[in-house]
Amino acid sequence: MNIHTHNEADGRRRRGLVSQDIIIAAALELVSEGNVNPSAEDVAERAKLSKGTVFRQFGNMEQLHSRMVVEITRRLRSTAQPFQSTDWQSQLQEMMARRLTMFEVFLPFKRAADAYRHTSPTLQASHSSRLAEMRSGLESVLPPAILKKPTFLEAIDLLLGHETWQRLRIEQNLSEADARGVIETLMSLLLSAHGEATGASPTKSVT
Repeated sequence: MNIHTHNEADGRRRRGLVSQDIIIAAALELVSEGNVNPSAEDVAERAKLSKGTVFRQFGNMEQLHSRMVVEITRRLRSTAQPFQSTDWQSQLQEMMARRLTMFEVFLPFKRAADAYRHTSPTLQASHSSRLAEMRSGLESVLPPAILKKPTFLEAIDLLLGHETWQRLRIEQNLSEADARGVIETLMSLLLSAHGEATGASPTKSVT
């Protein structure tokens, strides 16, 4: 390959990356505005590109949604901070507050990804990876007394999951504040029940 041909190929790659960024930004805008399942035509119109360009860059909408999930996850991870607290109950409170904020931001994008996830091995793998990462983070905070009690561990994991937040916000149509209140109340009840079951001192409220 001569220098001229190489430069042309390099230029095409750069233009392709720019087009991908424009397409992803357009798709994210549409989803954030409430269009949970934007079509290629919707995305192309918002990006001011042709539908053919969208498919040349991503092949299909599944690939586009996969990249959208990657981008949103990257943005959320970039804001992660170490816990300010040292005791596990306060760290759990911090984790809960951070997750609920993240879930609210991620909610429209998760609903968009879910439209394709059950027929997409790529999106399913990404979903499973996020669940495993969140589970690992939870287990790193909880004390051995809870980790050894599967019932309590699974209940807390469920309570601090995307699906619980989506159920409260979408299916039950609660406001963000009310959904937070439900989860905080249930968490306090769970920790109190755990303290009673183990004979430990009353647990600190996480509300």
